[in-house]
Amino acid sequence: MKPTLLLTQIKHTDYPTWRYFLKVHRDFFGKIIVYFNENNRFPYLDHFMHSVYEPLGNIVFIDQAQIDWGSQDWRNVSTNEMLKHTDSEWVASVEQDFMVKDWPYLLNKTQEAMQSADMVGWFEGNNKY
Repeated sequence: MKPTLLLTQIKHTDYPTWRYFLKVHRDFFGKIIVYFNENNRFPYLDHFMHSVYEPLGNIVFIDQAQIDWGSQDWRNVSTNEMLKHTDSEWVASVEQDFMVKDWPYLLNKTQEAMQSADMVGWFEGNNKY
């Protein structure tokens, strides 16, 4: 089973390297859920992001949920909202500024680990995956 990708997209930030990664490695993921977080900085790029992500297919876009900025963590709110839209056994949460030298290697190792583990994570011990 392919993991659902949970992606919190800050409306005012673009990550061209991430967009390239997602285009190249789209087939690793099943559904992609994009949660637009506002953070009150302009200009907002959400219309541009829609045009970039929509052609990838099987995309769900979520607008920012009501949030109490003084008592709630925006990342926790976005993750919980995205989880409401997945029925996958596996979910992947990757930050757009997470840089990897060898994505095919990491994705392959992740796929292997998913066969026998309940949870998979990444740790930079000794600069290895």
